[in-house]
Amino acid sequence: MARFRFRLQRVLEFRATCEEAAKREFQQAQAAVLATERERDAWHDKKRRLLGSETRDIAERQTLEAAVLNLDDRVRHLQIAIEQLRQEAERAMERWRAAKIELEVMEKLRDKAFEAHRLEESRREQAEMDEFAVLRRMAA
Repeated sequence: MARFRFRLQRVLEFRATCEEAAKREFQQAQAAVLATERERDAWHDKKRRLLGSETRDIAERQTLEAAVLNLDDRVRHLQIAIEQLRQEAERAMERWRAAKIELEVMEKLRDKAFEAHRLEESRREQAEMDEFAVLRRMAA
């Protein structure tokens, strides 16, 4: 049986590499979203702790309120960053899906080509066996 050789093997390998890169890009985008969410939650917890603390005088209360406002700004900025990172993660996921589809198309082409190769080999073997049987009958 002749060895199967897929003519588009390099294209298949390139698409597999692209799919893997797109997958890594999506995973990194997701990790950035999660890390920023954790940071936002940490600042939010710090704000809650500050709001729960006791103050002795007006100056201390004003300092506390200024710190809370500062934390509110940080949380707000992080929330905006999270939304942007989520959008980027969504775009990365779409690129990954597209790359995955392109890879699957190439894999299906390879599978079909392999089946065609197997069928051709099977026909060739059958033709050889038929020829052998004819020659054997003629010799007998």
